[in-house]
Amino acid sequence: MKNFLINEGTDLNTIIKKSQGEIMFDDNLLIFNPVIYDNLPQIFKPILGLIQDPQKKDIALLSILTIFSGILRNYETKYDGKQEGCQLYSYVLGNAGNGKGFAAQFREVGVKLHKYLRDKEKRKFKDSKSANEPRIKPITKDINWNKLFLTSNITKASLSSDLNSNGGYGLFYLTETDTLSSANRSDFGQFSDILRIGFHGEAYSVGRNYLEEPIEIDKVFLSVFMTSTLNQCFKLLPSYEDGLFSRFIYYHIKGNHLFEDVFAESNNGKLLDSIEELGNTFLDIALVDSKKDKISFALSSKQREVFMQFFSHLKTDFIESIDRMLEANIHRLALSTVRIAMLLTYARIYSTQNFENQVLVCSDEDFDTALSIADTLKNHLKLLDFNYKSQNKNVINSVNIQFEATTKSNKRNALKNECKRLFDTGLSFRKIAEVVLGNPNKSGTIHKWLNPKRASFPFPETETPNMENPISTKALLKNAEVSFFENAKSDVGEQFTLYQLINKDYTFKEQVEEIRMCHDKTKRDGLKKQAFAFTASGTFDGKRKKEKLLKHSGFICIDIDKKDNERIGNFNTLHEEFSKIINIAVCSKSIGGEGYFLLIPIKDTSKHEAYFDALHFAFEELGISIDKSCRDITRLRFVSEDPSKYIAHEVVLFDSILPIQPTKIEVSDNSIHDILSLILSIQDQEIDITCEYCDWFAIGCALANTYGEEGFNYYIQLSQFHPKYNYKEAHKQYKSCLLNAPYKNGYGIGTIYLIAKKYGMKL
Repeated sequence: MKNFLINEGTDLNTIIKKSQGEIMFDDNLLIFNPVIYDNLPQIFKPILGLIQDPQKKDIALLSILTIFSGILRNYETKYDGKQEGCQLYSYVLGNAGNGKGFAAQFREVGVKLHKYLRDKEKRKFKDSKSANEPRIKPITKDINWNKLFLTSNITKASLSSDLNSNGGYGLFYLTETDTLSSANRSDFGQFSDILRIGFHGEAYSVGRNYLEEPIEIDKVFLSVFMTSTLNQCFKLLPSYEDGLFSRFIYYHIKGNHLFEDVFAESNNGKLLDSIEELGNTFLDIALVDSKKDKISFALSSKQREVFMQFFSHLKTDFIESIDRMLEANIHRLALSTVRIAMLLTYARIYSTQNFENQVLVCSDEDFDTALSIADTLKNHLKLLDFNYKSQNKNVINSVNIQFEATTKSNKRNALKNECKRLFDTGLSFRKIAEVVLGNPNKSGTIHKWLNPKRASFPFPETETPNMENPISTKALLKNAEVSFFENAKSDVGEQFTLYQLINKDYTFKEQVEEIRMCHDKTKRDGLKKQAFAFTASGTFDGKRKKEKLLKHSGFICIDIDKKDNERIGNFNTLHEEFSKIINIAVCSKSIGGEGYFLLIPIKDTSKHEAYFDALHFAFEELGISIDKSCRDITRLRFVSEDPSKYIAHEVVLFDSILPIQPTKIEVSDNSIHDILSLILSIQDQEIDITCEYCDWFAIGCALANTYGEEGFNYYIQLSQFHPKYNYKEAHKQYKSCLLNAPYKNGYGIGTIYLIAKKYGMKL
């Protein structure tokens, strides 16, 4: 037997979030939504349409966009009060032999322009030499740039000179980072500061003995595309505090352990032709761009609002659940998202040759694509954080704390002061809890101690939402109305509040003691059935049936039986441990005296069963087995007496559910075979049968009624041809269908066939 111990300030919501972070590493969440490729500007479609492997297609898109960002010079947007260019810093990570080399061939997309510029420079140098003119002229407004690609195996002096002669612009395209790491470690390298400056287009000046004269560049604009292994990444960017770390967007390649058929026919010839064609297009764009005045880019007001909501929530999520040290990454991912939208907008308008306006407004199509890419890249950032913490010891340095406190209050004050200091250095609540309190699950305690105010993102008209504060338990209990019954067989219930039943406005001591004193199991069970009881989750109109629910109480009641937890040595004193969970409002012994019941307030009463499933998971993670029958909203709770019961002063609402995970489709019966046939027919005919919301909802309910959670995979396949298809929205809608389907009788596979026929499907 082993004692069950819980950390002070444990939040059950955090346990669910942690589980979602682990599920997040699912391959499907690390690949760009396939829908974005249908919505890309036309100039990108031919080359990407030839690539079948999803990860290779994503890598190709990132490399093309990064090169494109290094070409445009007269294109900017106002962001956070400053004028920003469209340059991207992209980093593709993977083990040796996992496909990073695939990115190397896309360098050719920019080679055409690079050769054009080098040939032009050679001719210029030849002419200037014959005229006895200096090779490099002072920079003027009419900048003559002489190359696209910069070399990484270079000294800082040479790089400064190259940027000076190139008007401050340049593109690093590196399929291995070792040369860059080596250059930065050398005495004459160390140009990491230039890379940091180049991300935001900042001014740069240098004057050294090895330079003939000081170099001053008004703005340095760099684009960077790199691939490497994780270990090479650790060497180049050893910690989150490295200024370069937050400037990159990251993409991980998952290795394919199968040996590919090296003799199979491929479309590589067509791919090379498409690369050359896009290279010609980029050359043409560069020539057009060099002759234009500055063009500005802008998001619409609605897009700005969505952008703010997305990144405000994302920032809060990372600060609370991942690592506060990644806050800068979120800010720069936001800027990179705007830059991706800029590039897509320019490419789309170039296709139409409609550059009459000096301000290019982003289309909803390109904005959605950019935001969808960001939504995937944030998962890659979480995965990178996981890899850094598990493999790179330089990321987090342990902090030793010594206290000379003689009293408990002094020690707590010292702890709080140390937490404040660590928070100011950028650590997340979980990491501070791990360092100071010895356990990351005590992040709730750290949050209560610090209660920091969140900084808002750019666009000051929108603020980041505040953290949810604890709520008075007494107020919740007084507002929680339940049905009270004379015994388990009674169909007529009176209306009481949980506050009345828990706080002894009515006493049941004699009845409870009689049951606890009875040692004959049969007689004891009989006495229980005659005991007073109540429905902890709401009031009912007569009989206890789901459809008779009048009002939910806002609470879920959890039963914990001793027979299910015999491995726990301190079971009889679990009050003390449950009092450390900030979501538990009440902990009391059951009517038999050998178990416990917990009252947990929930945020959305329509999610009762989903919340219970999440709570079941959370308690299992803690090491407690709970009674699954409590999932039933109509379940009776026998009244009890417990002088040592725990009632929290304040409580945090539980508001987490487990994600629905797509599962593999296996043909096991005729109904599944039928739905697979329908999906294949829809894919062949490319027909959208979800055009109307009512049909989309009905299809979801039909799948939910028939297959439960496993039907989600079918749902996304049936939804994918809608012009505004979005994986996250489909996921959200299907969860709603799962909750509502049981009350929507009549929805079945036949419903889907009727809807399909309505849209002209030939079945």
